[in-house]
Amino acid sequence: MLIHKEHLEIREKVLSDAGIRNELVLSPHELECTKVLLCDYEATLLELDRQLAPLLTRRARIEEHLHTFRVAVAPHKRIPVELLNKIFAECEPDPLHVDDQPIPLNTRRPWVLGQVCSLWRRVSRNDAGLWRDIILKTDTSSERLCHILPTVASKTLEITDHPPFSVNSAGNIIPQVRMLDILMCTKNFKRLFDRLPADIFGNLETLDIYLTESTLSQTTPLVLTKSLLSMRNLHSLTLGCDEIIVPQALSLNFPWHQIVSLDISDVESVHLVAFSKYLREFKSLKSLVISLTDHEEEMTIADTQLVVDTFGSLPHSLHSLTIQANDDYSCSDSM
Repeated sequence: MLIHKEHLEIREKVLSDAGIRNELVLSPHELECTKVLLCDYEATLLELDRQLAPLLTRRARIEEHLHTFRVAVAPHKRIPVELLNKIFAECEPDPLHVDDQPIPLNTRRPWVLGQVCSLWRRVSRNDAGLWRDIILKTDTSSERLCHILPTVASKTLEITDHPPFSVNSAGNIIPQVRMLDILMCTKNFKRLFDRLPADIFGNLETLDIYLTESTLSQTTPLVLTKSLLSMRNLHSLTLGCDEIIVPQALSLNFPWHQIVSLDISDVESVHLVAFSKYLREFKSLKSLVISLTDHEEEMTIADTQLVVDTFGSLPHSLHSLTIQANDDYSCSDSM
């Protein structure tokens, strides 16, 4: 922008006085010259804006590329997998010093750390030790959770009468479950498992059933459906109910031979001597927990001798035997 000498003088006057101090008023001639200068400045500004727009676009693109390249060379993306596993494990709370309440999934350390980058997410999702105690309740959120949880997660599904469990969602939830905890009445138990697919429990490892009504009796026998008989990986069974008829229970086509840990201490009417006769079905049993009934708590020395002799024929695989009772019992060397 070329400025004549006269315009230059007027510009200096405007910049130093008239444009700053309201008491100074331009003459008509100065006013016309100032308007010309004003138009020139406006035109120059528009031209600079036109030139600046592509520069700003280029600058934004370069900033984006700069951020991308910085992420590409970020140190956290080159941490060895072994060290990441150690870091993730140290970030998990000590199970001995946490409340009994399960930790919400969105605040679990491996879940949060897995959002850092694809490497951290892959390491987090592949480490089964980071995904213990994932408890799914019988509600609509369980089905959605199973789609986003890693397959290595040790999932526990709790099925109760309230809220009712949807059989339609079972096909998505149960195949990923390794621990199944059931608390319901016998009627609903039969109704639920009669409708489940035959091979749905292929990955189940631990089964905990507590039925609130008489489970096995001569009048209302419990028939284990095909879905319960397909537990090819089941090794731990806990059973609790009001009553169980041992011969009837053992006659069921259930994979007793693969059970490693059995806990029937919450079954009300199990007689030690009677039950021990059927333990030969448990070819792999290593741990047994059983309780004494009220009748057995009044055993004589001869009865106790019979119990001890009977348990002498337990499976050779058994490593641990726990007999729960309300009172203290003792055995002499002569028994």
